[in-house]
Amino acid sequence: MGLFSRKTEEEETTNLFDSDELPNSGDLDHKLFEPENEPVVAASPKAAAPKRSPTYGIQDAIDLMRKLPADNKEIVVSVVKQTLESTHISVEDIIADATDKESRLLNKNTQLETEIKQLQQQIADRKSQIAALLEDHKETVSVRERLELAINLDKPKQAPKPAAPNPATSAAAPKSAAPDAQPASARPEPTATKPGPGSGNPLPH
Repeated sequence: MGLFSRKTEEEETTNLFDSDELPNSGDLDHKLFEPENEPVVAASPKAAAPKRSPTYGIQDAIDLMRKLPADNKEIVVSVVKQTLESTHISVEDIIADATDKESRLLNKNTQLETEIKQLQQQIADRKSQIAALLEDHKETVSVRERLELAINLDKPKQAPKPAAPNPATSAAAPKSAAPDAQPASARPEPTATKPGPGSGNPLPH
């Protein structure tokens, strides 16, 4: 019995692996085992190299022209051109540099003019504010003074107080009270009147 039962188990195991329900090699997706394709990054275009200023620019040419005579311009510029070209300096590059400088100067000039207009507008605004402040101050002072006047009118009028006597004047007052008064000893005695010859008084005997 043990032998037959073992054989039966082996047959069942063999039949299990031979079942059509199990996946076989043909059912596998071989794409899963292939390496994924990395996204291709497009190479960015090279940034334009900044324009290099010439070794001999328009400012150098200006400095040179200042030292040359102003007469016979055609002859002077011809000599300058030949001299520059003999030193491998391109006159066309100098002209291009001059054009760039002209644009920069005009742009700077426009910027400064705009800033000046803005500053002028700010100055005008400040002046308007100052005028408004002064007008408001003037009106405020006027109203305050009127209100103070109204308060003073409502107050009862009081009699003016006599002025306080001056101490120096008060001390000197007794001496000047009777300027003609004199002491009795200093007064002159009254003189007796003598009767004249025609008087009616009898002479004593």
